[in-house]
Amino acid sequence: MLINMRMIKISVLSIFFSVCSQYSVAATGDLTADQIVLEAYRHTHWLRVDKLATQKTGRKVATLINRGRGGRVTINTFDNYVNSDFDDPSIETKTLAIFQSGKQRGLGLLMTSYTAMEKPPSILIWLPELRKVRRFLAPAHDDAWAGSVMTFGEVFLRRPEHEKHELLGRENIDYCLAMMSVNEHKKLSRLTLPVSDCSFKGREVYQLKSTTKFKNWWYDYHISDIDSENYFPYKTVYFKNHQPVKTIWIAWKHGGRDASLVHYPYYIFGRVDATKFESLFYVPEETVRWNVDLPDRFWSERTLRKIKR
Repeated sequence: MLINMRMIKISVLSIFFSVCSQYSVAATGDLTADQIVLEAYRHTHWLRVDKLATQKTGRKVATLINRGRGGRVTINTFDNYVNSDFDDPSIETKTLAIFQSGKQRGLGLLMTSYTAMEKPPSILIWLPELRKVRRFLAPAHDDAWAGSVMTFGEVFLRRPEHEKHELLGRENIDYCLAMMSVNEHKKLSRLTLPVSDCSFKGREVYQLKSTTKFKNWWYDYHISDIDSENYFPYKTVYFKNHQPVKTIWIAWKHGGRDASLVHYPYYIFGRVDATKFESLFYVPEETVRWNVDLPDRFWSERTLRKIKR
């Protein structure tokens, strides 16, 4: 059986999962570009969370929507479990994703990232048709993530050290975050999607330019708007030859605890400029469970083998 890694490489909410626990930022004074990026990284890679789950609740479920050329739409729903609180200091984060619908229904992925940068993450995949678990090496940074506009580097592999960061200045947001348009599409019209988020309009952001250290890469640099108080990244625009090629927007929602510490990205929307290919990752608030009471052994191959199709 041939395995299409571009379609099954997804660690949901990984839009933002591996964590560098040694990162910290000064409590007072002006921040450097590197410090700002590290703080944003802590949010997007769940360093501020011990254990978290997104589970289907009623008709609410975490969803990934890809809309390609000609308007073709694919929809996958999933449950997801994150653990960044292991006793083993070599483990950074483990993420278990279980697909609930779509062509990948019953598929399970267990991804482990490590604190040592030189150690690549491990990926275990439960293949329901074969009733077997397969182990894979880490994918390439530019591999597509679940067939979406996001790359695996963006959502999991890329660390701040892979780029050179420059603080361009500060400004106030004068835009709403973009959102996928339903456009009377039959599949999308049956879904309850979030509306364009304007709640952050007017907030002050740092503008950072991050230049890749990889040669002949798919982008030269990206410019990100990062909240100057909470360090949430709202918008990132990628450039090649000084022309925009892709934009990613992230909308954040309070997780019910300290507002400065616990927010989660309740939708992530990305669009490729040339092809208009779009992806939406949406996690309804009703599906999120903070500090779930699950033992560390839950994030294991044994759990993968228990998945029912």
